[in-house]
Amino acid sequence: MFPNPSTGRFEIRFEEKNNPLTSVEVYNLEGRLLFEENALTKNMNIDLSNLNSGIYILKVQTFLNESEVYYTERIVISK
Repeated sequence: MFPNPSTGRFEIRFEEKNNPLTSVEVYNLEGRLLFEENALTKNMNIDLSNLNSGIYILKVQTFLNESEVYYTERIVISK
């Protein structure tokens, strides 16, 4: 995920072979879902420029060895 921090536009690159991203979600620190997108790709651009400056949680889902796997990362929007 980069750049981080950003003004709201991020690129996600997933390096696992043969396992594309299946969904991307962004939550605020209170746990409210603010962004959701389904995907079947290894790279994805997301635009969160409509969100206020702050810290958010990115949750990415993929499948690894036929099991659901989730990755989470803190992202910062700074305007």
